[in-house]
Amino acid sequence: MDLVIHNSPFQGSIYNVASQIETRIADAAQIFINEFFPEKELLFNGEVKVGDPNNWLADMECVKNFGFKPQFDLQTGLKKYAEWLRKNE
Repeated sequence: MDLVIHNSPFQGSIYNVASQIETRIADAAQIFINEFFPEKELLFNGEVKVGDPNNWLADMECVKNFGFKPQFDLQTGLKKYAEWLRKNE
């Protein structure tokens, strides 16, 4: 990511890159399964542990300050990533 290369102080910082759309964990897992293992069925045992998140929403303040703007939603991004992996296996 050019924005990080050109703007980061490179002091061990972690940068989240995301669509900025809050996503339920179950939906994210299903999107992942659909793209990488379509023959598999996603099963949840219904158990919720203390501290487990129900949703994901990445904090992207650092990269937004660098000028980052999301170009893809999660499904499109994972689809493109899966295609890239298959092409480069």
